[in-house]
Amino acid sequence: MSAKDHTAARFDKIIAKLERLVGADPEVAYAFACKIVGRERAHRVLEPALGLLTQRGSAVGRPVLRERFLDLTENGVRYDQDCVLRVQILGALRAIGSAADVDLAKLGLRTIQLQPPARIDVAQGLRAASLLWLSEIEPSRVDFYAVELLQDPHTSRFSGEPAVTAMRVLAARGQVLPIWAVARRSALPPDCLAQAFASLRKIPADLQTEALCEHLTRAVDDGENGEATALVIAEAIILNQLAGGYRLVLDLLRKTTNLNLLLYLVTTIVRSGETMLQDELRRLHMEEKDPGKRWVYEEVLGKPGREPKPSSRRGKGLDKCSKTVILGAIE
Repeated sequence: MSAKDHTAARFDKIIAKLERLVGADPEVAYAFACKIVGRERAHRVLEPALGLLTQRGSAVGRPVLRERFLDLTENGVRYDQDCVLRVQILGALRAIGSAADVDLAKLGLRTIQLQPPARIDVAQGLRAASLLWLSEIEPSRVDFYAVELLQDPHTSRFSGEPAVTAMRVLAARGQVLPIWAVARRSALPPDCLAQAFASLRKIPADLQTEALCEHLTRAVDDGENGEATALVIAEAIILNQLAGGYRLVLDLLRKTTNLNLLLYLVTTIVRSGETMLQDELRRLHMEEKDPGKRWVYEEVLGKPGREPKPSSRRGKGLDKCSKTVILGAIE
C-alpha cells in the first residue's frame, strides 16, 4: 500500500469512528472531534469534526480551535489553501461566543494569503467572516473595520468579498454614507454594485437613479465586457422601482443580443409586479423580430395576448433562473 493509500485508509477509519460515535454517544463523539481538531490538518477529517464542534458550541473545544486556527494561519499556503478551514473554525468559535477570542477575529480580518503560483489572494471569505464575528464582539469598532474592507485592494472580482459583507454590516447599522461613496465609483465588481444599491434602497430616489443610470450607460458602452455590470444595474433599477431609469433598462432589452441577460431581466420585471414596465415589456415582445429574443419573451410572458399560468411548466422552469448562473454565463 502506498503512503497516499495508507493516509486515505486512516482518514476513512477516523471519519467512520466519528460517525459511529455521533449516533452512539454524543459526549464521546464531541471529545473525539476535539482530538481530531487538535491532531489533524487535512480538510477531509477536519471538516466533519469542525461541523460537530460548531453544532455543540461548547467552550471545552475552544483551546484546540484556537490552536488549529493559529497553526493554519502560519501554514495556510500548504494546509488551508482556500482558507475554508479557518472560516469553519471561526464559525465554531463564534458559536461558543467568547469575547476573549477577538484576537483571532482581528487576525482573520488582516489575513491576506497570496496562493502560488499566481500569487492570487484567497482569503477574502476569511476577512468577510471575521468582520461578521467582530460585529458581534466589538460592535463599537466594527464600522471602522467595515469601511476599511470597502477599500480592500484584493476584493474578489467574482464574489465582491469582503466588500459585499462590509456593506451588509454597515447597512444593518444604518451607516450608508460610506456605501454611497463606493457606489459612485466606476469599475466596481458586479456583486459589489448589486449589494451597494440593495443597501441604498432607502436613500432619495433621484440620487439612486442618477448614479445607476451613469453606471448603466458606461456598462452598455463597454459592450460585451460590460454585460455583467449592466445586468446587476438594470436589476437594481427594477427592484428599487426607479421609474427614471426604466427607459435605459428597456433600451438595454431592445438592443442586447445576450439571451441570458434578456431572460434574467425579463423574469425580474415580471416578478417585480411593476405594471408600467410589464406593459412596456409586452410592447417590446410584440415588436421583436429576432427569433431567439422572441423565444425568451414567450418563455416568460407566454404567447402575445396570453397571460402566463403560474402553475405551468414554464413558470416552474423560471424558478431555477439564478443570477449566479446567468452572471457566470455572461462572464
